[in-house]
Amino acid sequence: MNGQPHGYLLWGIEDSTGKPIVTTFAANDAKKGNEPLEAWLLRSLEPKIAFRFHTIKINGKGIVIRRD
Repeated sequence: MNGQPHGYLLWGIEDSTGKPIVTTFAANDAKKGNEPLEAWLLRSLEPKIAFRFHTIKINGKGIVIRRD
């Protein structure tokens, strides 16, 4: 993502094929200590970036997307 205006991180996509697989990562439930992970990342990252986690289903499989 270095030098790019936007980027995506995907959980639940197989690296080698790009096919949806099952992920155990639950962005809305993830925490760093007692703080929600998304809030902790927004506060802690340098440089500051705006992003959101989105969870979608493809063929009944949960996919988590972090979009910058």
